[in-house]
Amino acid sequence: MSVDKIIEKIRNDADAQVSAILGSGEKEREKIQAEGGKEADKLKDQHIIAGKREVDAITARMRAQARMEARQTVRETRENIVQKCFDLANEQLMMIPGDARYSVILTHLIAESIREIGSDNVILFANRRDFAIIKKILREGYARGVSITLSDHPIEVSGGVVLRTLSGDRSVNNSFEARLERMHRDMVIAVAEILSNDEAGKIP
Repeated sequence: MSVDKIIEKIRNDADAQVSAILGSGEKEREKIQAEGGKEADKLKDQHIIAGKREVDAITARMRAQARMEARQTVRETRENIVQKCFDLANEQLMMIPGDARYSVILTHLIAESIREIGSDNVILFANRRDFAIIKKILREGYARGVSITLSDHPIEVSGGVVLRTLSGDRSVNNSFEARLERMHRDMVIAVAEILSNDEAGKIP
């Protein structure tokens, strides 16, 4: 084989190898691009999922904060309502001792206390200002069948009475202060129930 033929064969073989290498490289490039595209799509999906989770977390925090603030508002509203009612009731109670009907009110409080204490021999305590009215009530024999002794030691109350058994094992506090405190507890419970029902219907 002549030198020219040998050189031509070498050149042809080289060209064939170059073509083969280039073809393989192109396929590899296309493969890498395809895989790169899939990876990009995968990363994009991951970012979308992560973003949605972040949005959901932010939304959940905002809702929790809103619920907390709403409940706080409800509690403050309840406390304000109760306090206003309590203040009004206190003002009205403080005016009662100067009312012409105070004797009737004391009579009622004494009778109620006797029924609650369940004893026929009791000591009655009251504000010194009310001694004269209470003595008149007792003289009129309202509490027949029950021995009531008016204590000489006045108690510091704005109105009403306190009854105690002679043994001191039972007592009934029907002073204005005690009744107002019981009223306060009842109002707290009542308002709490009303606002809790309203809260359940409005706060998601």
